[in-house]
Amino acid sequence: MFEDAYWLRTVDTDSGGATVAFAPLGAPGTIMMMEDLIACGAKAIVGVGAAGALNPLHPVGNILIPERCVVIDEGTSAHYPLSGQPSVDTGLRQELISILGLHGARIATGKWWTTDGFYREMSGDITRHAKSGILGIDMETSAMYRVAQYRGVTACNMLVVSDGLWDGWHYGPGSNEFQNGVEAMLATAIGWASA
Repeated sequence: MFEDAYWLRTVDTDSGGATVAFAPLGAPGTIMMMEDLIACGAKAIVGVGAAGALNPLHPVGNILIPERCVVIDEGTSAHYPLSGQPSVDTGLRQELISILGLHGARIATGKWWTTDGFYREMSGDITRHAKSGILGIDMETSAMYRVAQYRGVTACNMLVVSDGLWDGWHYGPGSNEFQNGVEAMLATAIGWASA
């Protein structure tokens, strides 16, 4: 159904099943995958990805969980007409926070910014959004949360800080901190799916 770069793996159990999907980068590809998963019966979606942090209190390797998307700079969400800001399922968020804690993750939750302008995170926007208390930025969360609300399923996105954007660019994917965050997220996703 998808190119080799985008894959699905499903494991069926007596109590249902779990599917791991590697989605394309950005809101449109992620939502295409989510729509297909929901049509096949998915009831809960847990995202695992990377994000830029807007505040030095959340360095590379921390796990950020967007609660409410207050800046929506991507075009996919508009195709799912609902009032209010896209927001996380609070029950699912709490489950994941509990499991992340077991793996020693440093966690923050809060307001969020999603954009599909990959290289358009301008320093003025970063400063303004950081001052308003926005934790971080990615390319999928607002659309993920909007589609979940529209389709009546639960969703929570966990994002490891890969880049610090607060005073220049702090690139971290090669660091031990980043790898530790990734490992904690993956262990959490597996633990949640196994429960």
